[in-house]
Amino acid sequence: MGDPTCQYIKRDDSGRLTCPYIKKDGSICGKGCWRITGCSLHWKLYYRNVAKIPCGVCGERTSAVIGYCPIHAKKIYFRNWYERQKAQRIEADAHHMTIDISFKRHKNGLRNGFFLCPDMSSALQVSF
Repeated sequence: MGDPTCQYIKRDDSGRLTCPYIKKDGSICGKGCWRITGCSLHWKLYYRNVAKIPCGVCGERTSAVIGYCPIHAKKIYFRNWYERQKAQRIEADAHHMTIDISFKRHKNGLRNGFFLCPDMSSALQVSF
């Protein structure tokens, strides 16, 4: 694929090039430079912009790994955080439910002084 900014590169009499960087307002930088990619201010921007990909929602160019601009990435990160919290709540509820079921199952044994584990006899204090 050709370089789209090549049409803006010009050489002067001394062999210097003009910076082909297109500013946000649509004008061309035009400073004298020795690099084809741009002047001392803009030559790194060329490589940064080449690495950017369009946002999956709005099409704005972004360098984010997930492929969304910061505005739309917030929704993705929030959804991931929400799903993690939900999974932790479900796991905690399942753990508490298991403890409650085992306690109800062995409630009579605990009343009579029987414990689930021998080493729990000193640590477990049950009050009814």
